[in-house]
Amino acid sequence: MYKPHAIVIVIIGLFSFIQTSFAQITITGEEKAVFAYFKLTNQIPDYEKWIKNSDPYINGRKAEKSKILTEEKERLSWGFDQYNVEKDFINLQRPIRLTTFINQDGKRVIDTRFIDDRHNETPYFPISYGKESIAFIVEELVNYKQIELKDEEIPKVKDYFYDSAPYEAMINIRIRPISADAKNKLFVDYKDQWLMLGDIAYLKIEFRDEYKLEDVIVWDYNAPWYLDESQKALLEMFKSTE
Repeated sequence: MYKPHAIVIVIIGLFSFIQTSFAQITITGEEKAVFAYFKLTNQIPDYEKWIKNSDPYINGRKAEKSKILTEEKERLSWGFDQYNVEKDFINLQRPIRLTTFINQDGKRVIDTRFIDDRHNETPYFPISYGKESIAFIVEELVNYKQIELKDEEIPKVKDYFYDSAPYEAMINIRIRPISADAKNKLFVDYKDQWLMLGDIAYLKIEFRDEYKLEDVIVWDYNAPWYLDESQKALLEMFKSTE
């Protein structure tokens, strides 16, 4: 006969194992964007259809397809259940081509263009799930095609870039999903896509310093309304002392 305390220890151990297993699950920024679309439109993804049209499943060996389907369905359904569209913003990273120059007003400017030209004409990110596609539009992106630098920002830029010479860099954007449309598709890039809108919480441009072998933040922007978790914690501490 099992002793009560032994049963408790087994339950605690099992719970800890489950927590550890789920803690190791990875959800990409693109997958979170899909979650956001479905949360905003009050829908649940068709996981099986999503997975069966994904590269890992299509390219997987026949003997492994059942395992891939089971594991991916568990991963995606857990991720969707955990995702909070009001708190969990979308982090996306894209390569850009960067140049600097002096404009007609004598101001130093960073000019950026996405290497993927689809993002230059329409400020959006194509997000695929299965055979479907979401046009994740961030209208504010057009404001950062050309960035006029403040005086205190110029020295760092001059340390890394010669004017008019093209450089490859990365843009990292944290986006707040705002709204989505589940009724009408939008024709973008010669195909119909579901529409989701977002705005920028945080944006940074990073450049790889090959001499120091490190990524350098060349320029960044924090939306006035956005606070990171550490700032939120400090704000709550401040409120508690009032």
